[in-house]
Amino acid sequence: EAGVAAALLRDAEWGARREGLQFQRAPKTPARSLKKAFQEAGLAAAARAVPLIFARGQLVFVPGLGLDARALAGAGEERLQLDWQPER
Repeated sequence: EAGVAAALLRDAEWGARREGLQFQRAPKTPARSLKKAFQEAGLAAAARAVPLIFARGQLVFVPGLGLDARALAGAGEERLQLDWQPER
């Protein structure tokens, strides 16, 4: 099952969206601009104003989109799932 390496999350921090971010939805697919990824997912502009998770300068998780494929754990690595639960 897919997940992010637990070791990578030790260095994780929340951050704001910034110009030029790329997001890769699945392995072996091209990274696209975060704006395009949001559009393809059909997320409204209001749903895009969320904090992002970065680790070691790398985008790891985007609420509404999920894990960036480049942050997925390798074979044999301890992995964790992340899930965004917006306030109701």
